[in-house]
Amino acid sequence: MTNLWQDVRFGLRMLAKNPGFTAIAVLTLALGIGANTAIFSLFNQVLLRRLPVRNPEQLVVLKSPGPKRGHVWSDGDDSEIFSYPLYKGLAKNTSVFDGVIARYQFGASIASHGQTDMGSGELVTGNYFEVLGVRPALGRVLSPTDDDVQGAHPVVVLSHGYWTQHFAGDARVLNQTILVNNAAMTIVGVAQAGFTGIQVGQTPDLFVPMTMKGQMTPVRNGLDDWNDSFLAVLARLKPGVSVAQAQAGINVDYPALLEQQMAAIKHIDEKERQQFLSKKIVLYPGAQGRTTAQRDGGPALIALFAMVGLVLLIACTNVANLLLAKGAARQREFAIRSALGATRAQLMRQLIIESLLCAIGGGGLGLVLGIWLMNILTQAIVSEGGVQGLSARVDGNIMGFAVGTTLASAILFGLIPSWRVARSGVSQMLKDQGSTTSAGPAHVRFRKFLVAGQVAFTLLLLAGAALFTRTLWNLRQQNLGLNTENLITFTISPQLSGYDTPRTIALVDQLRVQEYEAWAHV
Repeated sequence: MTNLWQDVRFGLRMLAKNPGFTAIAVLTLALGIGANTAIFSLFNQVLLRRLPVRNPEQLVVLKSPGPKRGHVWSDGDDSEIFSYPLYKGLAKNTSVFDGVIARYQFGASIASHGQTDMGSGELVTGNYFEVLGVRPALGRVLSPTDDDVQGAHPVVVLSHGYWTQHFAGDARVLNQTILVNNAAMTIVGVAQAGFTGIQVGQTPDLFVPMTMKGQMTPVRNGLDDWNDSFLAVLARLKPGVSVAQAQAGINVDYPALLEQQMAAIKHIDEKERQQFLSKKIVLYPGAQGRTTAQRDGGPALIALFAMVGLVLLIACTNVANLLLAKGAARQREFAIRSALGATRAQLMRQLIIESLLCAIGGGGLGLVLGIWLMNILTQAIVSEGGVQGLSARVDGNIMGFAVGTTLASAILFGLIPSWRVARSGVSQMLKDQGSTTSAGPAHVRFRKFLVAGQVAFTLLLLAGAALFTRTLWNLRQQNLGLNTENLITFTISPQLSGYDTPRTIALVDQLRVQEYEAWAHV
């Protein structure tokens, strides 16, 4: 331990003796590590992180590929969407599932304390929290008794984030009444911290019983319509039941449910009928919940992660070249230390410690840079991409990745130069050195190899960046058939403010008249 501490102190003195080299090495590594840390933060939140629920590996997503009839609400994959009567039929299967849940996201106009905000709500079945294993931070969560009769239970559970942001974490919020889409709802609890639903990119502010859909979406209820598909369905496997066994078990009951749904379909020919009745339930892993964001943004994130990985590789190659040049200039020193009894292992240890010290400096600065980049990227994705719930918070995974990247960088750029410097004998070192401080031919050849590799990686990165830029430019120049300059879009939902059908029609007519008058003066 004493020798190791002496090597650390000597390494610090050598780095302080060459401030220019140290600054360049640390800044180069900081750029690579910082960029990788920032992109890994998004990569982890979108593609790697599991739901913060009990035993998420037991969850499965239900899909039913094939034709659908009637009204279908979907955010990209129609096979994941079921009607409420169909869900209730699937939920009766207790032989392979410990519970089947369903949810539907809706826009929520939330009024409390004289202020109205637009937010996001989620209609969930009464067993939603029980099956997921989500506990309340305050009060209670919804239960099956809150979901047994349509319109009979005007209760709501707040998300932990909404509770802290809008009610300052006040425990007196329980039993208060708020207006949600102009319906009076009683707050009965707050969900546990960290739980933001079952889909990345969607963070509901509150959870409402499914049987309150008529009050939350007054334009369309759909709870009794077999062909009004709007629910995403997940299930929890029974202990010891495999995905294949559960899939086989649920498909025993599914044909009878399709027959009931078929009875509500009119004007369908025999071919379509057979295609509809031949549909099956397919189960997919649900540890990450619904993977809509992963499906849409995953390939781009993987490509971006690969690109910043190349940036780090280029940085390590650059620093390795600097270390080789520095090591060549110190060969006389190494030769003298070898002659005095220093072993190759001791010389390698000294050089690796110096590399590790550089990497620690670069890793620390890179983490600061990464946090700054994470804030910029998160704000851009939330505001421009509409993906909610992403955070720039540094957690254990981010710290672990930053530390791992730092150590890997130290090994990558420090091990080979230290091995090449230390493997030469005393006579070879003095022969290469001569009376000058220039590098020997072996070191020069290897440094040329590193430079060639660095140029190759840089060209690959530039080519990828150029193709990506060209793709973005082509999308920007795409002709949409209309002029989008200074154009904004918006929606209004008068029903959520208590407007009945006649008042809604009158409002729309009034807006049309105002629009006509505005154009008349142009």
